[in-house]
Amino acid sequence: MALLIGTFMFVTGKIKQQKMITKLFSGPVKSMRNMTGFGTFRESCEGLGANKKKQNLSQCHPNSISRALSSDPR
Repeated sequence: MALLIGTFMFVTGKIKQQKMITKLFSGPVKSMRNMTGFGTFRESCEGLGANKKKQNLSQCHPNSISRALSSDPR
C-alpha cells in the first residue's frame, strides 16, 4: 500500500511540475476562445487581395469580409 501511494504521489508531482494538464487543454481553450469571441478558429488574420497586412481577429469573421470588390461573389 505504501509503495502504491508513493508511486501515485511521485507521478502526480511530475505531472504538476511539467504542467502536462495545462499543456493538454491550452490549445483547445484558445481555439474556442477565438471562436466565441471573434467567430473564427484562426490564430491570426491577413488582409485579402494584394494587401496582406495583418488584421485584427474581429475582421476575420466571414460576415465582416467585404465582397463588394469580388467579380464572382458566389
